[in-house]
Amino acid sequence: MKTEREKMIAEEKAYLEYVKYHLENNIEYNLKELKAIPKRHTNILQGDTFLVESLMSAVSTTLKRLEKARNIPYFARIDFLQDDNNKTVKLYIGKTSIYGDNQKLATIDWRAPICSLYYNSELGNVSYEAPVGTIKGELKLKRQIIIEKGQLLDAKDTSLVTHDELLQSYLNVHADNRMKNIIASIQKEQHKIISAPIKDNIIVQGIAGSGKTSVALHRIAYLVYNENKTIEANQFLVIGPNKYFLDYISNLLPDLEVESVTQLTFFDIAEDVIGEEIKLIGMNDALESLFKTNKLDNSLSYKSSLNYKNALDKFILNYIYKMINNDITLGDACIISNEEIKKEYQSKINTPIGIIFDNFQKRMIKKIKENPQRYYDNAIYSLNEKAKIIDRNNPILLEIYEQMEEIKKEIKTGCKKTIQKYFKKSKAKPLVIYKDFINNIEEYIESPIDFNIEEFKKRTLKNIFKKTLEYEDLAAVMYLKLNFYNYDYYDKYKQIVLDEAQDLGLFHFVVLKKIFNNGTFSIFGDLNQAIHSYRSIANWNDLNAEVFDNTCKFTTLDKSYRTTSEIMDAANNIPKKLGLHVSDALIRHGKEVTYIDTTNTNITQLISEILLKFKDESYKSIAIISKTDDEALCISRKLNKQGIPVNYISGDETKIIGGISSLASYNSKGLEFDAVIINNASEKVYSSSKKIDLQLLYVAMTRTLHELNILYDGEITEVLLDFLSKDEIIKKQKK
Repeated sequence: MKTEREKMIAEEKAYLEYVKYHLENNIEYNLKELKAIPKRHTNILQGDTFLVESLMSAVSTTLKRLEKARNIPYFARIDFLQDDNNKTVKLYIGKTSIYGDNQKLATIDWRAPICSLYYNSELGNVSYEAPVGTIKGELKLKRQIIIEKGQLLDAKDTSLVTHDELLQSYLNVHADNRMKNIIASIQKEQHKIISAPIKDNIIVQGIAGSGKTSVALHRIAYLVYNENKTIEANQFLVIGPNKYFLDYISNLLPDLEVESVTQLTFFDIAEDVIGEEIKLIGMNDALESLFKTNKLDNSLSYKSSLNYKNALDKFILNYIYKMINNDITLGDACIISNEEIKKEYQSKINTPIGIIFDNFQKRMIKKIKENPQRYYDNAIYSLNEKAKIIDRNNPILLEIYEQMEEIKKEIKTGCKKTIQKYFKKSKAKPLVIYKDFINNIEEYIESPIDFNIEEFKKRTLKNIFKKTLEYEDLAAVMYLKLNFYNYDYYDKYKQIVLDEAQDLGLFHFVVLKKIFNNGTFSIFGDLNQAIHSYRSIANWNDLNAEVFDNTCKFTTLDKSYRTTSEIMDAANNIPKKLGLHVSDALIRHGKEVTYIDTTNTNITQLISEILLKFKDESYKSIAIISKTDDEALCISRKLNKQGIPVNYISGDETKIIGGISSLASYNSKGLEFDAVIINNASEKVYSSSKKIDLQLLYVAMTRTLHELNILYDGEITEVLLDFLSKDEIIKKQKK
């Protein structure tokens, strides 16, 4: 006699076969449709070929979804009894909908409103929001179903196992597979963020490994599905920290059926907005300089602050009033008074300056052309009077007539040259205006500054001359462009997803909000990883209050799904010391962190041996993380000489290649690997008294899924001292 579990497994196997059968039927039907559409519409007008293309595109997209579902057609089941209904509905949840007998749903897309019951509810009385309103009922069963390559591996009722047990099968995988299967393991707190209304601006503080990036991308997929009547996938924008991070996440977008989502870095946007050919000083140059000199340039922090924006606001106002301080004159006539010009500016003060005066010029030129005689008589009045009393043989008289003729020609054009010359500065390029600001910056600074203003000016002006900007300059130059010129290129975007947001300053956010004035923001970041502290925001409350007028909804993700509890226990010592967010690690056990004192050791040989050990574990992605870029490059060269293929990641890449990578701590942010080796976590390298060092170490330690080896030369950083075994501490004391 079969046990209850055996019956359950048999039932699920039978249903899987049913779904697989109909999945193939769905695929076959769509393949036939793809061939039939052009034949079916052979007689349509030439101008309607767009219809055929649209139909074929829709069928092709459906076909891709179905073909991807062959491996894992669904991952969960819920049984729901709606109030006022006497029949329990069984729903199988997958990445896409599959139709069974009589066109009834065999599986349902995870983004459908009813599927929120699987992510957000426990058994019992429940409700969910549907287009028709709130639906209430009883959730009678919630089951996790594990399928791989079309075969049922396991099925677990959520009421019979612990929460952590349900997640184990999704987390004990390699980095490349983990991200692609995350839909099945979305947690309640993550789903609330994913399904938040598109009208809301949200800020998510998520510790390392909490799934910020995957939640951000799944939020886009969810909104594309549920808001399809008002928004399209190409109206979403992802802003990432660098090109290789965007390449890293771009592999997930096709799996989420949102390939047409635009992906840009902040610098990409800056180049577009500024509209001049500029070069960017390395984003991490300030960090490298800090490591070498042990001095932080406080002017970088100032450039990213709202104080800098306020100084620019005062400069812009002064720039305008200097420009329009005089009347526009031609000959003896006042063509346009400066009072009239000021009145025009003040009446349209929220319009870009260049646009105000461009429209004003056109209007004035037209006005002069309509009544040229009036302006001509006024302009030549004194010349005419002078001509009356000069002897006709006097050569000066000829000069006067020539002047009068020139005035006549100018008035015929509506005084175009005269007016355009007056407003020339309103059309200056952003870098020219920025140079003017820097030259006179002392006039506009109010708050006390803690850097040498002359050195600041000299460095910035030298960069401007070479059309080279620091990352911290970008917000200011973009702000000038937006104040002087209309820029509607990004108006189409309705939802802006910003990842690694802790790396931007408040001024950067002001500019982004000004650019994307038609969109709402989903902002994801981790203050524990704010390694660019010289420009990063201090806390999310400042961002909410100063930029979003306290309209953002704030959420935290405090649980790490990436690393094992052993690794997270060690890493958590860092935010504890800094007084920042500490991770509540998922109970997924693995190997203890390995600490190796490398004193009098051949480092290259040691790392080679560790890599061989990792290879035996079948790890697909391994990182050797050094503090600085120079060290990362050195390690990669030495290992490559020994015949071990290692990819050096400099931060300038557009793509990340798998296998073994050597990279600097600050270039590892946002990435994850199966195993990590930290090169030299000694106290002299990662000082426990320096916030930036600890944050870089935290970033490095939290990149790994399964195994972490920490090398140190002599004295390990004090923040990790407690994790050494007693034998290792005694050994150190003897030394």
